[in-house]
Amino acid sequence: MTNNAHVIVHALSPVIHELMLVFLKSAFFWLVSLLLSSLWWFAVVPLREQLAFGLVFSVIFQEAFRLVFYVLIRKAEIGLKRVWREEAGGSTSALVNNKSLIAYVSGFGFGVISGAFSLVNVLADMTGPGTIGLHGNPQNFFITSAVLTLCFILLHTCWGVVFFNGLEKKRYYQVVIVLLSHMLISCLGRNGLHCEHLARPAEWWKWFNFGPLFPYTVSVRVRANQLASVACCYPSDFGRRGGILADGEAFWPTIY
Repeated sequence: MTNNAHVIVHALSPVIHELMLVFLKSAFFWLVSLLLSSLWWFAVVPLREQLAFGLVFSVIFQEAFRLVFYVLIRKAEIGLKRVWREEAGGSTSALVNNKSLIAYVSGFGFGVISGAFSLVNVLADMTGPGTIGLHGNPQNFFITSAVLTLCFILLHTCWGVVFFNGLEKKRYYQVVIVLLSHMLISCLGRNGLHCEHLARPAEWWKWFNFGPLFPYTVSVRVRANQLASVACCYPSDFGRRGGILADGEAFWPTIY
């Protein structure tokens, strides 16, 4: 049992290391987009009080930096292949062979850092103290904020997959779908700020059945064979006998 654990750790460590780098880099790019959108909001004084102005340009900057991240990753592929061949004796990394892994992790990085920034102020105010003279928030405000944050993390992951796939296969309408759906769902969230009934869990799905499920079910079709190339990061005997990825058979749910 101990030997198998060592084999698993040894097989996974290079891939995990690479994916963590992609995760951190994508999170950094989201932070840069936040910085630029904040500077733009601060520079345009007449519209500084309009939430819609900052929201629209924030979405535009996020998707622009998703594009920049994609371009830089693709340009770095040659160097990644060269380094990996020198270290691994001629073989290439699963991260290089399976480009969808980069899309998954980069979208997840965007989502996690976005969710952290959207929820940190809510968590900071959760323990109090309250402010005298202001009306209290609905009872389910914090759980609602947490659910919405989880939804946006999932959405950013899906948007990353669809965005990269559209650029990779030159299906640019998918890039447009990502931008428009991101803008639409962000605007729905803005309208929700003025609707107290959204704080009731029974009302969430009236808004979010259309929002997250639309780009997820229409644009993202996860198949088992997309993960088949991950098997190259495992020793051949371990990959076939260990049941991790046997001939591409999925432990990943198939979603249409």
